[in-house]
Formats: sequence, structure tokens, C-alpha cells
Amino acid sequence: DLNLEVAAGEVVSLIGESGIGKSTLAQILAGFLASEAGEVYFAGEKANFKQLHRQQGGLQMVFQDPQAALNPNFTVQSAVAEPLLLNHTKMDLSAAVKSALLDVGLPQTAEFLAKKVRQLSGGQKQRLALARALVMAPKLLIADEPTSMLDASSKANLLRLLKGLQNAKGFSLLMVTHDLASAVKVSNRIYVLEDQVRLTEFTDLTRFACGQG
Repeated sequence: DLNLEVAAGEVVSLIGESGIGKSTLAQILAGFLASEAGEVYFAGEKANFKQLHRQQGGLQMVFQDPQAALNPNFTVQSAVAEPLLLNHTKMDLSAAVKSALLDVGLPQTAEFLAKKVRQLSGGQKQRLALARALVMAPKLLIADEPTSMLDASSKANLLRLLKGLQNAKGFSLLMVTHDLASAVKVSNRIYVLEDQVRLTEFTDLTRFACGQG
């Protein structure tokens, strides 16, 4: 009996302890897992995930582990261009890939584009996964623990980048995390998942951060 919503252009965080079901809920909302009960709506209509994943202005997800989410044998160019190729876009692929890499702070040189994914650092891989999602210009981005596998410096940089991109491009962002401080920094609202069955919404994040939520 969980209900949550993300408004257009809004940043919402879903937080809770490890193992409580945040990622499962996020993957249901993103259409990667089927819901045994309940429905997901996108822009007022029942979500057609096959279509939403394959269209510009749809829904994309960034997973916790970029090493599992990206083919290590792909080049940087191929990893970012693949969604556009699969969806038969008529865009200039080279320009689109370079623009996405620029957005996430990665080089656009021929040398970097030719690198294999396995040659990149953990932080670079997560930025690449973000570029791969953003190249589809989603209206909603779901980010599942996007910083949990990064060191403190890379984590802070990626959070700033993610919030800056959301501000600049206006997409809605649902961020799944167990990190309260990160959630408070970037969110308009926060949902707390407790005992896998109770979802509590907080809108006054100043009071919430002080433990008065």
C-alpha cells in the first residue's frame, strides 16, 4: 500500500535502510520489475514502459553499479550511442554523444571516445552511465544509489553534477539513497520507506534534517 508521486521538474528522494526495498520499488517504478499489485502512471496515463524506455522525453534509469550496467567491451562512443541506434534516431550520433559527454564532464576527444569502458575509473563509468541515460533526453530520471560505489570526493562531485543537470534541463529526478545528507541537499521532497510497507512523505526538509520531521 505504497503511494508516491514525482511532479514535473521536481527532485524527490526515496530513503531508507539498506535492504528495506528501495531498489525494488525503484525498479518497479522504472518498469524493470513487474508489480504484483498496483499501477504506475506517467504523465497521467498508465505507463507503457516498452515505449517510455525507447523514446526521447521518456523514462531512463541509472543503476547503482555502473560496471554491471555497462558493457565493459564497448567503447565510450558505442556505450552512449547505443540507445540512439536501437531507437533508429535520425540525430547526428557523433554530435549527440559529444554533447552528452560534455554535460557530464567527460572528455570528447577521439582518444577518449575510443577507450573501452573497462579502462575507465569508477567515477568515469558512473558519469558515462548518466550520459547514456541523458542522451535520450528523459522527462524522468530514476537514479538508484548513484553515488554509493564512489569515494567521498567523486560522490560529492557527482551529486553536484546531477543537481546542476536537473536544474539546467528541467527533468524530474527520483533519487534512491540511504544517505540522508545527500537527500536533503538535492531534494524538494523526501519519502522515507520503513518496514517495506510504510512510506512517509516529508516536505519541510530543514526540520527533517534536524530530526524534527
